[in-house]
Order: sequence, then structure tokens, then C-alpha cells
Amino acid sequence: MFIHNTPAAYYGRSIKITSDILEKWYSEFNDTIEEFQKYLLHETVDNPLFACWSIRVKYRETFIKTIIKWLEKHQNLEINSRWYELIADLASRESCEQEWCHTIYILDNNQFIIHRQSTALLSHGLTGLSSWPAAISLGDYLMKRIHLLENKRIIELGAGSGLLGLTLLKYSDKILSYTFTDYSPMILNLLRQNALLNFSEYQIDVVS
Repeated sequence: MFIHNTPAAYYGRSIKITSDILEKWYSEFNDTIEEFQKYLLHETVDNPLFACWSIRVKYRETFIKTIIKWLEKHQNLEINSRWYELIADLASRESCEQEWCHTIYILDNNQFIIHRQSTALLSHGLTGLSSWPAAISLGDYLMKRIHLLENKRIIELGAGSGLLGLTLLKYSDKILSYTFTDYSPMILNLLRQNALLNFSEYQIDVVS
């Protein structure tokens, strides 16, 4: 199953956080708010899992600013200076929108999927260059029933950037084979990149 509700899951997948979500995480943390700040930093912006991948800059900026704004509501609190260092670093970068970014999907079997995608749902006239919520929903559904896919050869029609299939292959090593298909050479090239990011030890062939 995908892990959905942790700080790392939100940050890795570039999901918007709110004050209510931060309050919920803090209420479940059972320690001081100073320690909670350290925990958030460790799980998100300073997490080694995310260090090598280009999490969308605009998202990172919004994520950190939301946390600072929430922390400012707490009286007599010293806000960890690391938040301000991170904001200053992001502000020093060129203010240009990324065409490509990475999202990291964490699974409950201690595996994760690195997913390169377009920052736009429609890019170059194509819809297959980014992930869609349906892939996550179907992935959760199938991971609950992974035994139905084991010892099977699977073909996925219209695989897009490959999130669903890569997830299932990370979740079980008993799938005999998995064939990804799509019609666009550009989508197939992105799919090949994502396959290599997650299964670099295998020979990956993409045929258009």
C-alpha cells in the first residue's frame, strides 16, 4: 500500500499541507514543539531520501512557508533557524518554473518509487507525462490483492509514465513479467527513465 498520511509521504508526493494537518501531526507526536520541528525537518526537507531528487521548487517554498506561518501562531516559541535558511536558499535560485520534477512514493513494505514527471498535467499535447490520482487508487486496490498478480505475466495498456506498474513490481517480486505500453515516443522515453531510476540493475528495453 502507498503510505499517505505522514510528513514524508506528503513532501515526497508534493501534497499541499494545511494548519489543520500540522496540528494533527503535532497532536500525535507526543513531545515538545521544538522536537516536532526537528522531526519535520528530518522527515521532509532534510530527509536523505529526497536529497538527490528535484522536488518541485514552488512546492518546497509553499511547504516551508506554511510551516513557518503555523509555528508563528505559537507564543514564546523559538522557530528553528533551519526553516529560514531553507527559504533563503530557495529565494536565491532563479525564479523559473521547472518543466520536470520528481515525486517519491513511499510504500508500506519499506520500498519507494522515484517518479520523474512533467510539472503540467498536459504537456507537449500529452497527458501521459505526469501521474494521475487513478494510478494511486488502482495501485492501492491491487496491492491489497497482490496475490492475484503473482506468477502472472501482465500487460498494461496506456502505461503513461509507469507509476502503476513500477509500484506493483516494487511491491512483489513474484510477478513473472510486466509489459508497459503507450503510443507516444516521448512518453515511452520518460517511462524508460523511470524504469531505470527504480530498477537500474535490469536491462530495460522500450520499443515504440
